[in-house]
Amino acid sequence: MAINVTKPSVNLREKLNELDYDRVPFQKMPAGSVLQVVSNYKASSGHIETSSTTDVASGISVTITPKSTSSKIHVSFTTTMVDSTSGYTSARMFINGVVETGAGSYQMLYQESAHARYSPGFFNGVYDVVGAGSITFEPYFRSHTGANARLVHSSSSYNLTVTEIAQ
Repeated sequence: MAINVTKPSVNLREKLNELDYDRVPFQKMPAGSVLQVVSNYKASSGHIETSSTTDVASGISVTITPKSTSSKIHVSFTTTMVDSTSGYTSARMFINGVVETGAGSYQMLYQESAHARYSPGFFNGVYDVVGAGSITFEPYFRSHTGANARLVHSSSSYNLTVTEIAQ
């Protein structure tokens, strides 16, 4: 029995050497690929607090300019929330200054005596890119009792990360 071996018409080794691995265009990235990541992290040296019963801007924000209008944007925010009295503190994600009413809210509930409660605050959401241009994500928060509420405590940190994912 004879085995015929044919040489490919394209030299694969030469083609691999021609690739510029630093410059793969985002349009050629497969679905699920990370196109870009923008993050705002800080080990806090002070409080971000309010006693307002209406939403207050936290001052923590990330702005991203998506590379494609077909992308998804994953938003992740972690911090330590504190309420100094019984009641609860809530925080919601705002997109370009408008509250996200879907998956974009979280809240902590405290029902004990008037002692400070430390609770991890977290948020995860996935959004479609709508239109062209930059998008700013910022958590807003408030106290539901009028007592002092802290989105970030002086001994904690926060991390707001926005990731663009190819579709």
